Amino acid sequence: MLKRIIPFVLILSLSCLTCAAFAQEPGASDMQLILYPAYLQTPLDMPVVLDAETYPAGQRLTWSSSVPSVATVDVEGCVTPVSPGETVITCALAEQPGVTAACGVLVVAEGKILLWEYPPEPMDLDALIAEMEAEYALNPPEVPWPNAWPDDLPKMEGVVKSAGGGLTENNGLYVMLTVQELDRVKAYVDELISLGFKGKPMEYDGGFFAQLSGNGYAEIMVSYTASELQCFVSVKK
Repeated sequence: MLKRIIPFVLILSLSCLTCAAFAQEPGASDMQLILYPAYLQTPLDMPVVLDAETYPAGQRLTWSSSVPSVATVDVEGCVTPVSPGETVITCALAEQPGVTAACGVLVVAEGKILLWEYPPEPMDLDALIAEMEAEYALNPPEVPWPNAWPDDLPKMEGVVKSAGGGLTENNGLYVMLTVQELDRVKAYVDELISLGFKGKPMEYDGGFFAQLSGNGYAEIMVSYTASELQCFVSVKK
């Protein structure tokens, strides 16, 4: 990620995951600042670039860390771990400093990068799977894949919860599936790559994301959320 002999910089994108933290001062209702993620764990050797989005777009931002001895943040929103501990990274609109968004950061000596939309809490994945299996056994969905799904694109295994759209310039086909195995999602993306599509998959704790293109397709997006066992696949020409 930065010049500290580290493997890469993780850049968090609002296009693949959507969660926000923002606050406003009175009189600034026309201004918005969205920051992803709301909570973050990162090891010492792994800087992370936070994703900030403003409305109206293109506004200047300021960044600060409540405990710089734990992690610092630069003008681009890149958080660099310094020592194990906790800090809060705050982003504000330069012209409206009362409009802010914050990300809680936990720096650990070693481990994975973990992202949360809400305060983290233990998740019993086995119990979640059992609960969803019972729900679908009682109330099985019967949603087919779209008739317009291209013949040259494979279909992922899983229970289709919803589907629709079309292959137009401003629209795209989409399918939402219940998929219990992350390995199946990875295999599907590998299958697309083997067909000549280009892109770099990204796995993070609690999910998986890949944005591919090629073969006449502007975008094929595959996004998996482990906490909900859901995989969203969209296709645009």
